[in-house]
Amino acid sequence: VEETAGGPRGERQPVKLSIGGVRVDLPADVEDWLGYLQVVQGMAPRTCACYRVAVGLFFRDDAVRAALAGPDGEIDMARFDRRVVEGWIKRRTLAGLAPSTVALHLVALRSLGRYLAGHGRIPFNPLTEIRGPRIYRREARPLTTAEVRQMFFGAPGKPLTAPRSDRELVDHVQFAVHYAGALRGSEVRNLRTDDVVWHEEERCY
Repeated sequence: VEETAGGPRGERQPVKLSIGGVRVDLPADVEDWLGYLQVVQGMAPRTCACYRVAVGLFFRDDAVRAALAGPDGEIDMARFDRRVVEGWIKRRTLAGLAPSTVALHLVALRSLGRYLAGHGRIPFNPLTEIRGPRIYRREARPLTTAEVRQMFFGAPGKPLTAPRSDRELVDHVQFAVHYAGALRGSEVRNLRTDDVVWHEEERCY
């Protein structure tokens, strides 16, 4: 991410980003928003940098630039609306971006919309009602029957050995009782070391 220095006589220049080797000029309203986030709202520089990249990708999109272009061909932020953002978010999703990345882009643009509305550039924030993609947690892979059997009885050539500590003893038994009895965690949590006896001859608890 690159920024231009101030112009001659202190004139303000638009922020420029280099994304994928393509330079993207951000409108002055967007530069003001980015400054507002960091200076007024105290946003962390790293988060602000992420927002800059997100809006840089947005304004780099040809369809977005065409939709926001004013009569003079320059970006007119008064044309910033829900339809333009929804179209871009859809294209990003179809391009295979992770839901978490798409959600971050939407958060950044929603913040921009809030700033533009609050400063009179648009009548209201058009992105208030847009919901980002749902981000699901991956379910943990359950143990296979063979893996459970190995934890109960050991594996061929590697029989179950006596626990090396009291904590390992309790952990093994809690797992066995929990699994075999289909119990809740709270029902086996109170097992104590004295409740468990290891039988060396039979190699079981």
